[in-house]
Amino acid sequence: MSHRTFPLPVTARTPGLLARLVTIACVGLAVSGCELPADTAVSRCDSGSIGDYKLKWKCTISIEDFDHPVRNTIKVRNTSIRDGVLHGRFTVEQGRVRVSLRDSADPKLQAVASPGVPAVIEGHARLNRRNQSFTLDFEPEGRASGLTGEASFSRH
Repeated sequence: MSHRTFPLPVTARTPGLLARLVTIACVGLAVSGCELPADTAVSRCDSGSIGDYKLKWKCTISIEDFDHPVRNTIKVRNTSIRDGVLHGRFTVEQGRVRVSLRDSADPKLQAVASPGVPAVIEGHARLNRRNQSFTLDFEPEGRASGLTGEASFSRH
């Protein structure tokens, strides 16, 4: 019995096409030795859940070296939570950086990080209605390097 396969046409409606293309691009970057620019905010997030209910998101954020404002928008997916509490703690190796939380309103919480003095932000946050997200702005005073931190969002 012969087995014939027919390739699926590549269309915008093919499920997971975007995810496959992004994966291919990332693997290509890793293999080629290309790196992200030093002023890119890199974030990795995990969520905690009970059953089908996502209750907490925890993200690590880092920026290697920057001398201009950098914005990082974090999307909180698959949740019915719209209001919650945001906790953030950020350190910097060199320079001073103002860290601001933007939720569905204008900048809401702000703190400044400098070497040995972390920026700590904590308070009520309301996710952006359009894309279920909150945004962190990092504004250095001059040049800053070695910013790392963690932000978590959870139910009240």
